[in-house]
Amino acid sequence: KTNSPITKRSITILLAAFFCLCTQTYAQSRADELMKQAQSSLEQKEYTKARYLFIQAYGAFATQENYPKAVECGIQGAALYHRENYYKEAFDLCRGMDQLVWAGEQKQQKQFYPLRFQITKERLQMYIGLKNAAQAKIQLDKLAETASLAKNDSLSENLLYTQASYYYTFVQNTQGDACF
Repeated sequence: KTNSPITKRSITILLAAFFCLCTQTYAQSRADELMKQAQSSLEQKEYTKARYLFIQAYGAFATQENYPKAVECGIQGAALYHRENYYKEAFDLCRGMDQLVWAGEQKQQKQFYPLRFQITKERLQMYIGLKNAAQAKIQLDKLAETASLAKNDSLSENLLYTQASYYYTFVQNTQGDACF
């Protein structure tokens, strides 16, 4: 039987590490569970509940610095906000996601172009819903810039479909045809 301080200290460190691991695992599984519940509520057309759960999942993933999942849930929440004409709340959520992504980029010293693209595209959808062609065009130009900087074929293809949709929505069929 050893009562040396090194052994007790080692056990204390191991227990602390185990506790941290358990806490992190619980937080991850809680965020995933919120996201699953939100998706289920969305499928059942319980939009208010789904929006609430997506926003809760967004917060949980943001706390864990899981930026892709946070933005995915935030986008769903914003879409459900503007589906019900809560545009102020949707724009506020997009601003929050922008800040989260910026903080993540600073922390990891790299650009998250695909996440920026998703947020800007959601903002574009809101301006289209508001029939605000000028602001929608600004967002479309930001999408083009982001796709160009990302040098990502998937984003570039997504951009072309989004541009076509924009032009058709605002009855600029010639430009829409060109995008296709």
